[in-house]
Amino acid sequence: FEFITSVSYASQDPTVFQRIALKTIYHLWDLYPPDLEEQVLIELEERKWGLKIDFSLQSIKNVLVMILGRRSGKSVLSSFIANYDVYSLLTLGNPQKYYGMIEKYPIHILHVAAKGDQAADMFTLSKNLAKKIPFFQPYINFDKDNTQILGFFTPYDLYLNNEIRKRNSLLLRGSMKENLLPSSIAIESVTTSGATNRGKAI
Repeated sequence: FEFITSVSYASQDPTVFQRIALKTIYHLWDLYPPDLEEQVLIELEERKWGLKIDFSLQSIKNVLVMILGRRSGKSVLSSFIANYDVYSLLTLGNPQKYYGMIEKYPIHILHVAAKGDQAADMFTLSKNLAKKIPFFQPYINFDKDNTQILGFFTPYDLYLNNEIRKRNSLLLRGSMKENLLPSSIAIESVTTSGATNRGKAI
């Protein structure tokens, strides 16, 4: 919640629904009890639709199903979550090692939509937000920045590339130099209508 709202990070002003969703997904109700606006919406959800938020749950949700209409803030909420996921991975230093993966194995945070323009819209929101966050500036891979993907170097990626630069600086003039390694984290948007984005590929 601090990451989304603080001027030191994303500096966003989530809607009442987005605040409730974030506090529920990340179990933040102990730290951030419902304010008056949130309480009104929570009571409305329970009274009108029988939806009751369990404030006692102690774990972060892995799956969230929301039935929402147009202009409800789904895409913006998705961009908040995607950027926080990048932040969480970067703070691990070497997320691949933390999760027991092969060194530098690519980690993709996917936005998935049925139509190409929907996927593009979600990605644009995530990318634009990421570029505004001061914390991300040293880590963004501007060479891997297009209409579908935005790459991020982990601190470990940066360390490995600095080591390569050091080795290259010691080589004699005309010697073959090592190539720098690519970034290993990315936010990406794909459409489910493309056959290459289904099944095993995704």
